[in-house]
Amino acid sequence: MFDGTAEVTRTAFEERCTVYHSHGTFDANRTYILHPAGGGVQVRFPDDRAFVGIDERARQHVRHLCGNDLYRGRFLFGDGEWREAWTVRGPRKDYISLTRYRRAG
Repeated sequence: MFDGTAEVTRTAFEERCTVYHSHGTFDANRTYILHPAGGGVQVRFPDDRAFVGIDERARQHVRHLCGNDLYRGRFLFGDGEWREAWTVRGPRKDYISLTRYRRAG
C-alpha cells in the first residue's frame, strides 16, 4: 500500500509517498513532465521519453510499452478526484495497481 501526496502543476506531476510492504516501510517518489498537447497533455518521464497521453475525456484507456512489459492504464476523472488502474504484464513485471487521487482541502 502507498500513502502520500501528489502535486500537479501546469508542467509537472510530483508524487511523494510511503510504501507499506510485508518486507518493511520505505519512502518513494516519482516525477513526470507535462506538455500540453491538442486539448490534453503528454505525460513524459524526466529524461523526456514519452509515457502516455491524456485527453479531456472523463474516462480513457492508455498503453505504454516499457521494454517487453506492457502497461495498460485506465483513468477516471471527476468531482475533484481521479482514479487510475494499471495492469502490468511482461517478463519483468506482473501486477495490478489501483490509485485514487483527491484534491487536498
